[in-house]
Amino acid sequence: MHPETRDGKVVQVRKKSIPEICLILSGPFTPTQKAKVFKKTKIDWSHVKNALLWLKTYNQLYADVDAETYINVTPRIVDESESVASGNNNIEDVYEVFAVFPDNNVPHHTTGGCENSGELKELTIKHLLSKENCKEVSLISRPTRNILRDYQGDNLLLAFPVLFPYGLGSRDANDEPRLGTGYLRHLCCLSERNFHQATWVCILYNMLERQRLIRASYLKTREEEREMFCQISCNDIAGAMARYTDNVFGNHPADIFLRRMRAMTGSLSHCAGAARKARQRMFAMTAALGLPCVMFTVTPEDGINFRIRVMFKGEKGSETPPNFVFDEETLRTFISESEHIRFDHPGLCAIDFENVIGITVEHILGWDLNKNINKPGYGFFGDLDG
Repeated sequence: MHPETRDGKVVQVRKKSIPEICLILSGPFTPTQKAKVFKKTKIDWSHVKNALLWLKTYNQLYADVDAETYINVTPRIVDESESVASGNNNIEDVYEVFAVFPDNNVPHHTTGGCENSGELKELTIKHLLSKENCKEVSLISRPTRNILRDYQGDNLLLAFPVLFPYGLGSRDANDEPRLGTGYLRHLCCLSERNFHQATWVCILYNMLERQRLIRASYLKTREEEREMFCQISCNDIAGAMARYTDNVFGNHPADIFLRRMRAMTGSLSHCAGAARKARQRMFAMTAALGLPCVMFTVTPEDGINFRIRVMFKGEKGSETPPNFVFDEETLRTFISESEHIRFDHPGLCAIDFENVIGITVEHILGWDLNKNINKPGYGFFGDLDG
């Protein structure tokens, strides 16, 4: 803040803050280690400028960014370290880095700028119940030890700017927010390789499962559905249960109610409840059809997988897979690159696994996944009972 005189009055004008990068050295450092740190903190601003110009061109959230503001920013080194002699060991090659990103915005009541927690709660409830905020609101509270910050609004686009290079993030062409599990599933199936990195797919899957958990925790019905459900009899429920057991899809109100209840009482994927349900289904199938006589398993290889390399290359395509006439160095390079793709883009491995399992079940076992029935005379092991 600095004073300026306007029309005979002294006003306070807030200067535009210039981004700053600070490097704080703390703890014991040998001369060699400190020299390595200084070398690692050098920044090639031509690369930074090109990246900012790319985001400014293709990402709507960076349209107003002044790239020139960042060009003269250099890391400021705050040396609080202690000089020590070298111990002739590999400790000089070990680095522990902690990154801190401060919020330069002025705190206010919506960001926690209150004197105490009670005041923050009162202002939060007042803000939720205000007419300017929305017409109808629901406030749900539960005890928790952790604070969960969700990717709301444009936060998903801000956190992953490269994944949405053309501004198509959390809002559509009509500036309407994209919400729900359908949009999250759509993001899981995009072919762009950046959408299959571990940092992205783990966060996205966490969001998807939490959405499913919230949707399954209560039963939402329309007015006409509520009236239909109130008229369901015991015989209707028995008939719906029989149709469900026989894998027959029904449109009776009892069938709809049964599907809703199954969704509400379902388990999250890959949890203990889901594993218990899978075991129960296996035991039920064994009790109904008998013990299996053939153990058949498929394990796709992710480490050296040319299909995954093709998906990784995207529109650029991929090279011809190497064969045994290639020299040993070429084969080693191919294996090393495939391993890096596997670790850096696990989502591509998951897509390939689903494709292989789907092809195996339908074309080798001869089972129609859509109709959940056997394909007569199709499978390698004959007709399947279940």
